[in-house]
Amino acid sequence: MIAWLTAKLAPLALPALGVVALLMMGLVAYTAFLRADVANLEKDNASLTRDRDIALEGQEAAKAAFDRQRQDHARALDAITADLAAARSRAARLAPIRKGIADAPISDDGPVSRVLRSALDGLRDRTGGDAD
Repeated sequence: MIAWLTAKLAPLALPALGVVALLMMGLVAYTAFLRADVANLEKDNASLTRDRDIALEGQEAAKAAFDRQRQDHARALDAITADLAAARSRAARLAPIRKGIADAPISDDGPVSRVLRSALDGLRDRTGGDAD
């Protein structure tokens, strides 16, 4: 029986081996294709990772610059607020004097002597021009 089976299958063995060989060659070719594809994907991944890292560094630098700008803005705003408070304080101190001058009767008006003018100029120099 085995002899009979071997005799019947012998003519099919060579074509079967050819088919198996073709399948193996196809598998090897497909594996090579997949390996090349994997290599290309790894290369693309490395490039994208590098681009991402560069973008993240740029983002960190931009955020640091933005934070510095925000701090500068806060300091400038504090300085402006302090100057405004000082100006309001000076205005409040000088308001009664200005009102007294504006409400003075015309008979009290007249030229200022040189001594008073020089004292007034000295006050202006010391207070930054707010003495009048």
